[in-house]
Amino acid sequence: MKTVNKAIDRAYKGAVNFRAGGELKFTTIMVRLGGAYYSNPYQNINGEKGSRLQLSGGLGYRNKGFFVDVAYTYTMTKDVNFPYRLQYSAYSGANIKGSGSNVLLTVGFKI
Repeated sequence: MKTVNKAIDRAYKGAVNFRAGGELKFTTIMVRLGGAYYSNPYQNINGEKGSRLQLSGGLGYRNKGFFVDVAYTYTMTKDVNFPYRLQYSAYSGANIKGSGSNVLLTVGFKI
């Protein structure tokens, strides 16, 4: 077990994660904006780099026990993937860049 823990300690480091957001509420309308940044968790032994940036926004309506909320999130990701590692030979990982979006609609009633 100590060998596995040492390997994990060599591969990863502490990372800084930051999230912030805010909401403006008018009479029945709400507007929200937010963002999150997750920094590189790798020790950069073989040039590994990874991070994630998320941006989000939303609109809401609430009146007399009825509410509707729509939110949008856009995510940009950089990562590295090693399908296998060789103990006595050079190896390299695949650098992966990706992005994606999510839309969420919530409708509710208070009885």
